[in-house]
Amino acid sequence: HTHTHTHTHTHIIIIMSSSVVDFHSLSREELCRLFSQCCSSTEFASRLADCCCASSNSSSSNSHVKAKQMMQKSMPALVHAAREIWYDLNPSRDWEEAFRGHPRIGDDPVKLKEKFPSSSGDWAMGEQSNAMATATEETLRELGEMNVKYEQKFGRIFIICATGVSAEFVLANVKDRMENSPWAEMMVAAREQMKITELRLKKLNLSFGDVNGKASSSMKKRVKVLNEQTIISSSAANSEKKKSPITTHVLDTALGKPAEGIKVTLNNRSSAAPWISKEGYTDADGRVTDLMGGDDTLFAGDYELVFHVQEYVRMTTGQKSFYPECPIRFTVFSGRTKEHYHVPLLLNPFGYGTYRGS
Repeated sequence: HTHTHTHTHTHIIIIMSSSVVDFHSLSREELCRLFSQCCSSTEFASRLADCCCASSNSSSSNSHVKAKQMMQKSMPALVHAAREIWYDLNPSRDWEEAFRGHPRIGDDPVKLKEKFPSSSGDWAMGEQSNAMATATEETLRELGEMNVKYEQKFGRIFIICATGVSAEFVLANVKDRMENSPWAEMMVAAREQMKITELRLKKLNLSFGDVNGKASSSMKKRVKVLNEQTIISSSAANSEKKKSPITTHVLDTALGKPAEGIKVTLNNRSSAAPWISKEGYTDADGRVTDLMGGDDTLFAGDYELVFHVQEYVRMTTGQKSFYPECPIRFTVFSGRTKEHYHVPLLLNPFGYGTYRGS
């Protein structure tokens, strides 16, 4: 369900986390309002809304057009487009506007609700809840002092994705970042903002299933009942679902963990397969297992996996990637087309590697 409130003459759509919102039924204006709750940059919300609408103006910036071209209307595609737009914005204008939309870490909940009456205020309290629950009086006092020192040095509040972290972690983080130069700290804050934005985009509970956005409420209820009735059999079927003949995963060797949200393109370079290109996004385990259908025929020939890592590296390090794309070419030999080809990427900001896995 959505509710509309008025605050300083601006209508704010508040999304209740328990409801599912049909992405395809939302107008550009509604999308813009929703995205504004995820990130307070007006330009960010406007560009991302345009990416989601077929009627967006082609005279927009290059990154805007590029993001729109790859938009597939799914959550991974939405996150990827958000990253491309965010890192193309004007730091002194658009990033700073987004930073001003956050409460100070450790703010009083009552004051926070007065300043941020929309769902973003609720989200901010939720994001800080673990840190505040684990904070001692001494930690809160020291955190308050460091907040003031940080603001005096950098001219803005301290930005951190506080979801699930302790107060001690936040305190140690602000101390470490006090050593940064203004520009380096701007990039770190931008990276933290993008983490927050991604989490909030997922909290919108958008449904991308109905392409036409015209499914009746009775049909939706029927589908829900059928889903509930078949959940056990569906789970069993999914566990036995055939994988794509070509799969991959990305491991961030700098952080020692899977890399989520990276766009991967599979190109058919010379085989007799009837398709030219397919694409997918790495999941929370860094894997892409649906580049091809499980029953698709694999033909002998040359293939290429292209990992579009620029925005991921920028988000995790605050710097541009030395390799904006990581192409890996490999050959499926005649007589070995029935085998499974798992081709992973080992990634760090200044290098990458691969091997044939299983």
